[in-house]
Amino acid sequence: MDSIDYYNRYAVPYYEETVDASMEEVMKPFVELLSEESENAEVLDLGCGSGRDTLLLEEYGFYVTPMDGSEEMCRCASEYTGIKVQHMLFQDLS
Repeated sequence: MDSIDYYNRYAVPYYEETVDASMEEVMKPFVELLSEESENAEVLDLGCGSGRDTLLLEEYGFYVTPMDGSEEMCRCASEYTGIKVQHMLFQDLS
């Protein structure tokens, strides 16, 4: 089973285990760097999982494009964030 198969199979339990984890302290240095560059920075949230970080970054005023390789994680994150999550693999980016 590869990682995409894993996340498709266990999307709901993974979502439930991670969606409420606070990432504010971990994200703080990243947010500070982005804020120094631009008030309205654009962020590509690669492997967005539950969408938790997408919402946090939007709260800081950034424009976020969430993306995940797992169709089921995309579904969970789209439902949680209200944003269409792009279904795409890293190697498909150009």
